[in-house]
Amino acid sequence: MVSTKPFQNYEDLLTLLGERGMRIADLASAEESLRNIGYYRLSGYWYPFREPFPNQQKLHGYELTRKNEFREGTNFDDIIRLVRFDTRLRKAALSALEPVEIWLRNAIAHAIGSVHPLLHLHLDDPSMLDLQMQPPIKEPNQVERYAKWLDRFDASIGYSKEDFVHHYRDRNEDLPIWAAVQTFEWGTLHNLYDLLPKWMREQIAADTGLTFKELGSWQRSLAYLRNTCAHYARLYNRVDDAPLVPRKPSSTLSWIRAYPESLRDRTFFKLSMLQYLHGVIEGEPHFGLTKIAHEFLMANFPGHDLSTHSHSLPILTAMGCPPNVINKSPWV
Repeated sequence: MVSTKPFQNYEDLLTLLGERGMRIADLASAEESLRNIGYYRLSGYWYPFREPFPNQQKLHGYELTRKNEFREGTNFDDIIRLVRFDTRLRKAALSALEPVEIWLRNAIAHAIGSVHPLLHLHLDDPSMLDLQMQPPIKEPNQVERYAKWLDRFDASIGYSKEDFVHHYRDRNEDLPIWAAVQTFEWGTLHNLYDLLPKWMREQIAADTGLTFKELGSWQRSLAYLRNTCAHYARLYNRVDDAPLVPRKPSSTLSWIRAYPESLRDRTFFKLSMLQYLHGVIEGEPHFGLTKIAHEFLMANFPGHDLSTHSHSLPILTAMGCPPNVINKSPWV
């Protein structure tokens, strides 16, 4: 039997936090927050407020492990304020993601549809559609990935309640790509992109200033960001895989140079990618996302940002934001 931590009720959990140095001004309000949000979810927000162990090896400049005790000045109300900032940031990010995902659906559908409306169903053998083109699905791993994609596609069509899906199904017709993409989750969409011929991915990526490989990588990062937001998970202090970036960025992508490799796996770089693509598609960055990000980054949280503390981890650092970039492209 694997041992685990014992269950504790809300009152005991608040006592534990107080013993570890967290200030709790209103116990009744704090208990209500534990009931509504949960101790474990909140622990992801107060982790940087805990004292780090001294003399430990760090990864990318961040402490790897921390003590149970909180830094001086840590306040439960500040933790809740941080949670609310994060909630606003998620909502703004989802709003900014909407036109990017919709554009990507249409760009992929247009590229495929211009060759054949049903090419997405025959990438392994375009000759089935009387097309004179080499099949992009050749290698065994591609064959396996495409088979899984087709299974996922069939499932999405099978459980769809959309009237247009029933229209094609009742007529025993396959959905053309411009209709099919309306049923895709982002994961289904970017997996299809990765299976397309190189020249077609280059065509889709052309307007973004990215290579086809870079756009594919950015799609995976933004799909993860979207799922994080859609499932109300924490954006603050989150680490993810770093996407591909241009080795020699063009003038429109020169803002990438402000982000060293150590920051490209953190939230703020993913939000900057989103703002860049939003600007490409909509002609300007998402105002609401810029506004809340600026407010968040300028907020003060005692116990978190201790400028005199040798192990300070300010909000800017936790989000992976280099100095002053919020006032530059692609944020303005």
